[in-house]
Amino acid sequence: MSPAADLDVDALVKIEDGGWERHRLGAGGAASFCLSDPEEEVEELYLVLSNHNRDLFSVVEGQFTAQVLGEHCADEE
Repeated sequence: MSPAADLDVDALVKIEDGGWERHRLGAGGAASFCLSDPEEEVEELYLVLSNHNRDLFSVVEGQFTAQVLGEHCADEE
């Protein structure tokens, strides 16, 4: 999404048997959670995209993709 400099991306994440956590994500980057790791076992997730440019006519445009992959985590065999 661009302009990335105007964009804040946060994930509000509910970990199973835990509380809600806020994760600041990099605009234009990728983020992942390892669902087989108990510390990252996401139960619910809200993605919050915010345009923080104070110019009333500033627009952030583009696309994003969210998906669940069937791949193993990097530290798993």
